Amino acid sequence: MTRIFSCFLLGVVFSYSSCTPNIDLSDIDLTDIQLVDRFDSNLVGKWVSTGDNIAPFLQNTFDNAIDSIYATFGNDESYAGRQVNKDGSVILYEGIYSVSSSFFPDIWGIRIEQTVPHTATSHGIYAIQGQSMRWEVIQTFPSQGHTGATPVGGFGSTSGGRLGDTNIQTFIRIE
Repeated sequence: MTRIFSCFLLGVVFSYSSCTPNIDLSDIDLTDIQLVDRFDSNLVGKWVSTGDNIAPFLQNTFDNAIDSIYATFGNDESYAGRQVNKDGSVILYEGIYSVSSSFFPDIWGIRIEQTVPHTATSHGIYAIQGQSMRWEVIQTFPSQGHTGATPVGGFGSTSGGRLGDTNIQTFIRIE
């Protein structure tokens, strides 16, 4: 019986593999592909988010205790964050980041590898217009059941859109 099932499974695999399209990639001109520099995204600098600019989802996570969030993105792909709570306490964040371009004008993908105060990975998107930045990023590892927003999904696409616009935050450039 095992031998018959194995032969059947092998037949299915061969049938599937013979149905996959043969795509010829030799016509692609690799000289047209441009690598994206993090400086092109205009993210490097210092930013602040306060009051109603802080994402409602984030405020709910911290029991509406956040006063302001400061973020600094360095030329060396480092980032530092400082969350100031209404009671005066401060939480510091540190790590590295990488950005990726998309086919959607002015929307960038971002991945953050946090090392302080704990190890975590976050994914999402951002868009900068003038001195203002729309930001939709969420922790994806360790998993809390969320997926990051994508350029294809646009703003409001965290966790496949389940959070609506509650995870969208606005930062203002301060340097």
